[in-house]
This record gives sequence, structure tokens and C-alpha cells, in this order.
Amino acid sequence: MSIGQGFGGGFGGGIGQGAGIQYFGIGGGNEINPTVERGVYNVRTPTSLPVRFSQSKVLRLVVVPVNDWCTINLRGGGDIALHFNLRFAERSTVRNAKINGNWGGEERDGGFPFERDQIYTLEFIPQSHNDSVAVFLNGQHFTDFRLRTRLYEIDTVEIEDGFKVHSVQAFS
Repeated sequence: MSIGQGFGGGFGGGIGQGAGIQYFGIGGGNEINPTVERGVYNVRTPTSLPVRFSQSKVLRLVVVPVNDWCTINLRGGGDIALHFNLRFAERSTVRNAKINGNWGGEERDGGFPFERDQIYTLEFIPQSHNDSVAVFLNGQHFTDFRLRTRLYEIDTVEIEDGFKVHSVQAFS
């Protein structure tokens, strides 16, 4: 657990201050048996975390994009139910799915409100009435993605190394 700002203190523990940033850290905890339902903090990427994504869950990620490509995948079985990809060179947010080894058509609407090295809260909220996922950015609706597989099949969140990850949580 870290209290304060920045990435310091999450793994090593201790109390410190530097460049005006204070932190208190307790090391360990999130590397053994991580569960998204309890919250996973200061996640090293790339990573895959189990998540019970269902109609009553919200998946919240607090992330900082640091590379030209930044990807979050919601997976079920061997499929990617939602591929959420920030492409800074193209100034585009791409959504897609990979079902049975085949990519579908890309969706790129919604603009590109992201800047590299800024912190964002992304929430993926299942919409069971139309088998879609609503994506919220810093508490505001950003886009919807109609799933090409069943919502209840999503069991993993995969985060590639384009992000620094402060936290991943799933809650009702």
C-alpha cells in the first residue's frame, strides 16, 4: 500500500520524502496470490490478472500511459473480448476483439483525450442489456464497445507494458 503520490514505496516499504513527495509503503502483499476483487497495487507490466467480470462488476484501473502503444485486454478463454489500445502516434483509441484467432473490425470513435505521463482512471462497466462494455475515463463516459463474445466468459484482465499501473480493482 502506498499513501501519497508517485510510485515510490509500494514494494520496498519505509517512510520517506523526496522532491516534495511523501510516501509510506508496506512491501509485499500484492505479489502473492493477487486478487483484483481486493485490489492490486503498483502492478508490474506486462501482467495478466484473474477477474470475475460480470454484469454486477466494475473494473477500475488507475494507470499512466508511458509508451506509444498502451494496451488493456479483457480476455475469456483464448479470445480477447475487448482490446483497448491507445496509439499516441495516430492520436487514436482503438477497440477491437480477437475471436477464434481472428481480429474483427476496429472501432476508433470517441476522440483521443490522452496525454503520455498523465494519470487516468479507466472504468470498464458491463452492460448486460446489450452485451457491451461502457468505458469511463476519469468518471466521464468515454465510449461503448459491443462485445462479440459473451460477457460472462471474461475472466482475465491483461495489461501490456505501455502503462505504469497504480491499481486494478473489481467491485460491485
